[in-house]
Amino acid sequence: MKKMIKLSLVAAVAVAGLTTSASAQKLTDAIQGVDFSGSVEYRMEHRDTETKNAIVPAASTNGENAKIVLKGKTSVNDSVTFSTVAVVNGQAASQGDSVASTQGAANINVAKFTYTNGALNVTAGMQELNTPWTSAGDGARANGILATYGLGSVTLAGAMFRDAQQGIYTNVATNSANINAVAALGSAGPIHYAVWYAMINEENDATAMLGNNRGGLDALSIALGGKFGPVSVDASYATLEEDGATVLNGKLLDQSLAKVMLAADLGAVKLTAGMADGGKDGELVSFSTTNSSAMFESWNVSAGDGTGSNLSAYTLRADMPVGPVSIALQYTDAEFDDNYGNTIATLDADVNEVMAQVTYKMSKNFTTYFRYAQVDTKITTKATGVTTGTDMD
Repeated sequence: MKKMIKLSLVAAVAVAGLTTSASAQKLTDAIQGVDFSGSVEYRMEHRDTETKNAIVPAASTNGENAKIVLKGKTSVNDSVTFSTVAVVNGQAASQGDSVASTQGAANINVAKFTYTNGALNVTAGMQELNTPWTSAGDGARANGILATYGLGSVTLAGAMFRDAQQGIYTNVATNSANINAVAALGSAGPIHYAVWYAMINEENDATAMLGNNRGGLDALSIALGGKFGPVSVDASYATLEEDGATVLNGKLLDQSLAKVMLAADLGAVKLTAGMADGGKDGELVSFSTTNSSAMFESWNVSAGDGTGSNLSAYTLRADMPVGPVSIALQYTDAEFDDNYGNTIATLDADVNEVMAQVTYKMSKNFTTYFRYAQVDTKITTKATGVTTGTDMD
């Protein structure tokens, strides 16, 4: 049984005392015209894991993480602004008597200039990767240029990113990627839509998931949604294909994932239901390891990050606000196998998660929550019919 408990404190803070000037001018003069903001987050997590039908001892792990985000924005002139984001991360994890910790160190995640002229916006420098395949909230960033142009209800976008980092398509920390993308985003009445196309290639082929293939990847994401009274509907379809080769880490790279999410806000309760289907070769459609919008996920069950082929998943969730307190209950189930289109599947997997969360908003800039989940995993070997189960709380 795998049990997970997560406690998080998040507080938005006003940041003062920072200056980008090295001169001897007064601090109050140096920060005039600079908008500062930020947040502080602290999280504790405990996990218990028990494996059935296998000679693996039960294990417990504890983890802690503190994160400070400092943001600054200032005008260079009437058309140009400069923005920067500094992030301080510190974490500790333990298992048994061993403890591994990371001292907090400040990293500059964003340092960008934005030029605005009517409907045209051009951003250059180190910036967040806000795409369907990446999660800027998890630190996805790159050096490059992003341009957008508004044409009435439609916005066109084009981007060239170099040295993309932080969970981009691979967990190898030294890897980086080049990403070129175009997009059209807009709305028509209650309907909103977004179409993205991107090409990606990794520079460090010695350790990259692409191996010796330098052809790169083609990615497509189509999203459509709308709000109709208390009901909202969102659907998306994403694909990821490799150029010049057919295999990625032993998997045929003709990946696809379709998902539909329905939500109904009934006042006293908000109900959400969703389902996802992956392709016969797999459902790896995300450049990031977590939280990209192309993915389908709950806390510990996800699709879109290479879980398996022939995937079928669904989730049901209820959120009940009571004053400053909100209670959430969620159930997620996913079934998949290891048939990546070129072999007969040898394994079948079934994963389900039950999660409960209580969130308390003490004030407009302070929120805390307590989360508990139980995840059951069953993997069956087809040749023998033997099922191995893992429970995690």
